[in-house]
Amino acid sequence: MRRRSVANDLAEVGKAVAWADAIALEAGVSDRVRQDLQVCLEEALANLIMHGRADGDKAIAFKVRANPAGVELRIFDRCAPFDVTKAELRQLEAGRSGGAGLRLLRGLASELRYGSLWGRNKLTVILRERTN
Repeated sequence: MRRRSVANDLAEVGKAVAWADAIALEAGVSDRVRQDLQVCLEEALANLIMHGRADGDKAIAFKVRANPAGVELRIFDRCAPFDVTKAELRQLEAGRSGGAGLRLLRGLASELRYGSLWGRNKLTVILRERTN
C-alpha cells in the first residue's frame, strides 16, 4: 500500500485525490471505480478537515492499494471517534447542508469498515465495479 499524509487544509484535498487517482490509473482501475474513489476520498478528507475535532494535530493520512479489480482505501486520523458506518443519516432538507457525504460514502463503497488502530481512527473503503 502507498501512504500519504494530508495537512489540515482544504487546499490539500485536491492534491491528495489526484495522487490516489494516479495510483488507481496506473493499476488499471476502471474509470467508474476511479470516479468513486475520487468522490469518497474527497468527502472523507474534507469532512475530517472541516468537522473533525482533535486535541492537537489531526494526523490525517491515508493508504491506497489498487488493482484492476478495485481499490482499497484506508484513512487514518486522530480526531474524535466518528463511525461513518453507524452514524445516523439526517433528513436532507432544502437549504441545509450536511449528510450528503455519508450517503455518498455508503452508496459508492462496496464495503465500509470503521475501527481504531494504535489510538487512531481507521476508515476502510473498498471500491469495486458496481453492477447498476
